[in-house]
Amino acid sequence: MTTADEAQLRQLEQDMFSAIRTRDRQLLESILDERFELRVPGSPTADRAGFIGAILAIPGTILSVESDDLRVHVYGDVGVLTGRQHARVRLEDGTIVDDVGAFTDIALNGGWFSLTASPCQPPPDSSRARLGFTSAAAWGDG
Repeated sequence: MTTADEAQLRQLEQDMFSAIRTRDRQLLESILDERFELRVPGSPTADRAGFIGAILAIPGTILSVESDDLRVHVYGDVGVLTGRQHARVRLEDGTIVDDVGAFTDIALNGGWFSLTASPCQPPPDSSRARLGFTSAAAWGDG
């Protein structure tokens, strides 16, 4: 792995988080491969259109989307990033919802091909309902 490869993947990850935070459909479409899929334990697999639609439908204001403990690996033309994502959303009533999840992102030919996410710490039941997530299984605790 070269430093340039790692820097390019880190930038791609930051572009992805920025596109989510600003709900930038065009940027998301440019980053996500047409064969993209998101896998979350306990939930159906989402394709590219479903993922983008879900981002655009998040209620309230997305305050931030960040990662920590980011690790980057390059295997030939494939990049694999792992870490924790922390997103903060302010709902219409002013409630702040924090969502923290582990992720594994796979990049192929400069675009995200697959994302796998697992919540680390489920939000309280009341926050889940406000975000439209009512299944405890979707958070890995039911």
